[in-house]
Amino acid sequence: MFGYGLWMGTCLGQVPPITEPGFGTDVQAMSLNWWHDGRVYPDASLPAEALSAPWHQLLRQNRFSTRTSYGWESMGPYNVGGRMLSVAVNPLKPETLLAGSAGGGLWRSRTGGKGANAWESITTGFPLLAASCIVFHPQDTNLIFVGTGEVYNHQAAGTGTVVWRTRGIYGTGILMSSDGGDTWSTALDWAYGSLRGVNHIAIDPHDPNKVYAATTEGVYMSPNLGGDWYLVLNKKMVTDLVLHPGQPGLVLAAAGNLQHPDRGIYRSLDGGGAWVKVDPGMEFFGKIELAMAPSAPDTVFASVGYAVGSQSELLFSSDFGLSWVPIGDRAFTYGWFAHDVAVHPTQSSRVLCAGADVWAMDWSNNRLVQRSDWQTGFLHATAPGAPDGPANFVHQNIHQITFDPTNPQLVYFATDGGIYRSDDGGLSFANCNGGLRTSTFYPGVSSDPQDSTFFMGGLENNGTAIYQGQPAWRRAIGGEAGHTAIHPTQRNTVFAGSSWMQTFRSTNRGQSFVDLGVPVQSTATSNFVAPFVLAPSNPARMYVGGSELYRSNGSGWINASGFQFDQGRKIIAIAVSHQNPDRLYVSTSPLTQGSLGNVLVQPPARILRSDDGGSTWTVLSQSLPDRLTLDLAVHPRNDEIIYAVMGGFGSEHVYRSEDAGLTWTSLGGSLPDVPYRAIAIDPFDPTHLYIGGDLGAWLSRDEGQTWEYLCEELGDPFMVSDLSVSPANRKLRMATIGKGMMEMPLVYQGPATAVAKEAAFPSLHMSPNPSRGETWVHGSSASPETLTIEVLDLTGRGVLSREQPTGAGEWRFLLAGESLVPGVYLVRITGSQGSRSLRWVLGD
Repeated sequence: MFGYGLWMGTCLGQVPPITEPGFGTDVQAMSLNWWHDGRVYPDASLPAEALSAPWHQLLRQNRFSTRTSYGWESMGPYNVGGRMLSVAVNPLKPETLLAGSAGGGLWRSRTGGKGANAWESITTGFPLLAASCIVFHPQDTNLIFVGTGEVYNHQAAGTGTVVWRTRGIYGTGILMSSDGGDTWSTALDWAYGSLRGVNHIAIDPHDPNKVYAATTEGVYMSPNLGGDWYLVLNKKMVTDLVLHPGQPGLVLAAAGNLQHPDRGIYRSLDGGGAWVKVDPGMEFFGKIELAMAPSAPDTVFASVGYAVGSQSELLFSSDFGLSWVPIGDRAFTYGWFAHDVAVHPTQSSRVLCAGADVWAMDWSNNRLVQRSDWQTGFLHATAPGAPDGPANFVHQNIHQITFDPTNPQLVYFATDGGIYRSDDGGLSFANCNGGLRTSTFYPGVSSDPQDSTFFMGGLENNGTAIYQGQPAWRRAIGGEAGHTAIHPTQRNTVFAGSSWMQTFRSTNRGQSFVDLGVPVQSTATSNFVAPFVLAPSNPARMYVGGSELYRSNGSGWINASGFQFDQGRKIIAIAVSHQNPDRLYVSTSPLTQGSLGNVLVQPPARILRSDDGGSTWTVLSQSLPDRLTLDLAVHPRNDEIIYAVMGGFGSEHVYRSEDAGLTWTSLGGSLPDVPYRAIAIDPFDPTHLYIGGDLGAWLSRDEGQTWEYLCEELGDPFMVSDLSVSPANRKLRMATIGKGMMEMPLVYQGPATAVAKEAAFPSLHMSPNPSRGETWVHGSSASPETLTIEVLDLTGRGVLSREQPTGAGEWRFLLAGESLVPGVYLVRITGSQGSRSLRWVLGD
C-alpha cells in the first residue's frame, strides 16, 4: 500500500517491500488508503487543524446570523449501519447506549438499540467525525468522555514499513459532557495539533476524579476529571489500557506499531509515575487490545493483530500482565484494523474475541469456537431494526465488544456494518441498526432521471445500495462497492461496480447482476474505487478507467488508450461531453496501489482530454497545483467548459476552464482550505454549482464567483463523497462519509412566475404520446403569434428548438423526433400567454 514517510520527493521512487507475517492484499486496507490519499497528497500527513480551524471560522461567521435552512432531509439508509468504532452502555440506565462512528460522529439510543428508529445523532458543536472510544462516569452517568480520531499510525510510531496504517481520520482530542450529552466542551484539546487519536478512556476505580487516556501520543492522566492532563507514559500509539480494581495504581498499557521499538505491554504500580516494559518471552507484534476479567482482575487477555511467535493471536495472563501464554488454536483478528477481546463481567472463563467474526474460548480443548458467520447476511431490503441475517450473523470487521455491566448476558458489537447485540452471551445475534444512518458512500452515486424514487450508490463494506422510495434500502453485490450508473432510457438497465474495475450490469433494475468482464481487474491496474461512466448522448457507450481506459459500445471491451496510459498513472475520475461521446476528460493519480509495504510515486497528478474516444490525449493540468483531482464535471450545454475539484491542503480547490482545459481559472479563493471530492452542475440552471468536501456542501449561484455554505442546519460537520442531481424531483442528493444520503430542493426551481404561467395554453396536448418518431402538438391562441418550441432532455439540456407561427383559435403542428434517441423529454411551448411544458415519451 501507499506510504508517505519514504516518498522520494518529486522523483520516481520505489520503496523495497518489507516482508511482514500475515500481510497480503487487503481490501479494507485499500479502502482506507483511498480515503486518505485524496486528502493528503502530496503531503505526508493529515493535519487536524486543517479541519478545526475552518470549522470554527464558520461557527464564528454564523454565530449571530439566522440559521439558514435549505430543506435537507435524510434518505437513509435506515436499515444499514455504517462503520462503527465504539459502543458504551450507561451503567445506571442500561437501555441508553452511545455509539461512535468512523465518519458520522456520535449517536445515542434509549432503547438498547432496538426498534426501527432506535438511534439519534448527537450534535456536539465540534468537528467530531470519528468517535473512537466512549466512557460514562460510573457514579454520575451524565458525565461522559468521548475520544476522537481514528489513527492507525502516527508521526514517529512507524511500522518499520510504511503501509496503510499511516491512514487516519481527523481527531480533536477528548470531548466531555456533564449533562448526558446535551452540551459538550473540550477536555483534552488537540484541535490545532498534528493528527492524533484517542483509543481508550478509563476512569480510575479508586479515585473517580482520575481519568486515563490511551492515545497516539502515549498515556495521559487527568487528576481532576479532564481539567488538566499529564503525559505519564511517553510511548507512541498506545492502543489500550486497563486499571486493576483491587490494587490502586496498578495499570497495564499496550503500545507500539508492528516493528516500532515501543511495541509491547507496559506496567505501572503507582498510577503512571513509573513504568516497566513487560518481557513476556515473545513478541507483541501488532495492534494490542486488552481485556481484564472483572470478577478475577489478575486475569487479563490480549488480542494481537498480526501476532508473531505464538500459536494464535489470543494471549492470556494470570498475573496482570507480568507473564503471557498463547491460547486458542487459530488466528481470528482482521489484522491491525479490526479486532477486540472481552470477558464476561462475572465469569472470568467466558471470553469472546472478534475480528471478521465472533469467537468464544473453549477451555476444555484450548480452542476458539466460531459463533458468527459474516457470510450469511441478507442483501434484500430488510425493515429498519429487523434481522439482516440469521441468528449467527454479525457483520464482519468487529472493532469493539461491550458487555452490559448490569446484564452480563447482553453483549454489543461495533462493526463495519453498524451495531449488533447478543442477548444470550454470544450464542446468537441481532442487528441494532434501525435509524443508524452512518453508511459511507463511495463516489459514483446515481439518480434515475425519470423516477425520483430510484437511486443507487456503492457503500463501504456494505455492497451496492438501492433506494426505492422507502426507509429500507435493498442491497446487491455485497462487500466493497464502487461506482453506479442508470441507463437514461432503458430504465431496467443499471450498472454497479466493485473494487478494482469490477463492473456489473443488471437488466432487471438491480435484482441480479452479471459481470461485464472488464479485461484487467487488480490492485496493480486500477485505483481501489475505479470510475466508470455512460456517455450522456449515447448511453450504450461506457468508459471504465484504471491504468488504461477501456471502452465498450454494448458488447466487448476495447483498450482505447493503449498500454500504460499516462505512464501508468491510474484514472480517478471521468467526465464525458453531453453532446459528443468521443470527448471525455479524466484525472489521474501518481500513486500506485500495490501489495502491502510497496509504494510507487510518479508526480504530478494530472488532467487529460481525449476527443477521439480515448485513443489520443492532451495533458491539461500544467498550470494546476499538484493535487489529486477527485471529480470533474462538464457543462451540460457546452463541452468546452469543464470544472475540477481537488483534494489536499495549501492550495485552492475548485477550477474552471472555458477552452476545453487548455487554461484554468480558480474559483475557490473564498472556500475553506479542505479537500473537496464532488461537484455537480444544476442542469436546469448551469450557473448554479454545488460542491462537496470535508466540511459539507457549498453552493455558487454565479458560476463559482461566490459561495454559500449549505449545511449549517445539519449540525456537526461531515465529509461529502459525491453529489447527484435528481431531475425527476429537482433535488440535490448528497452522499456522505458516515452520515448516509441526504437531499434538498435545488435552489433554482425555475422562473418565479413558472407556477402562475403553468395555466397557459390550457388545451395544450400531444398525440400520440408515447410516440415513435413524431407527434402532433395541439393548442389554441387568442390571436396570431409566433411560438417558441423547445425540446429538452431530463437534465434540462435543449436538444431541439424552433419558431412556430400560429393563427388565432385552435392550431396544431407536427413535432419530429427522428434525430433523438428514445427516452423521456419535455416539450416547452412559450408564447404571449406564458409557458407550459408537456412530457413526451419517445419510443423505439
